[in-house]
Parts: sequence; C-alpha cells; structure tokens
Amino acid sequence: MPPSQTSCTIPAEVKQAGGPMLMTQLFAYGPESNFSWPERPANAPRGWQPDWITRVRFRSNTMLMTGMPG
Repeated sequence: MPPSQTSCTIPAEVKQAGGPMLMTQLFAYGPESNFSWPERPANAPRGWQPDWITRVRFRSNTMLMTGMPG
C-alpha cells in the first residue's frame, strides 16, 4: 500500500472464516534513515571513520478485533 492510503477493507471471506471475533494485525514499514557523527566531510580521506553510526527504521503496527465495540 502507498503511504497515502489510510484505510483498507477486510475481505468478506476472511471475516467469515475468522468468525465473530476475528483478530488481525497490520504492520507498515516506512523509510530508513542513516546518521553519523561527525558528518562526512566533502573531501574526506580514504580511511575516514565517523565516531558513531546509527540506522533508524520506521515501523508502525496496529491490532484490530472485529466484532468488538469502539
């Protein structure tokens, strides 16, 4: 699904197979960002190493129980 999508429909066959208290989970994976310190200089020498590097991966999840109020 594209990031702009804000809803989805559970197919009727899935709802029927799951019964009245179907529980499902949805996972969404977003972009990844990489950071380092200090930032790499424009003309860094071949062996240049930053003090630290980290990677951030954005993820979202939700759980849905159909048949529950609210």
